Amino acid sequence: MPWGPNDRATTAEFVEKKLKWQAEDPRREYSMAICLRSSGGHIGGISLTLDEDRTSGELGWILRKDMWRNGYTTEAAHALMRFGFEQLGLHRITARCNADNTASYRV
Repeated sequence: MPWGPNDRATTAEFVEKKLKWQAEDPRREYSMAICLRSSGGHIGGISLTLDEDRTSGELGWILRKDMWRNGYTTEAAHALMRFGFEQLGLHRITARCNADNTASYRV
């Protein structure tokens, strides 16, 4: 899936939508930026979306293509799964991807 760069209007719309979801009570979507530790540069995003009864969730991610195969998504997925199980008390976390995207399904 291609990712960015987006124009200013598309980015503003995306951020507005995410802030709206963040304010929902009970919250069902947790979206995080994936940034490089070394520079703080934004290279992608990851989200955990909960089901209606808030007992399970689904991971989704997107990463700049030039950052693929460096373990960044796996690291972010582990952190968000820890959060889901330990802080949110989820019973199950799943993820889906295109079966042809072997790097993504290894995450």
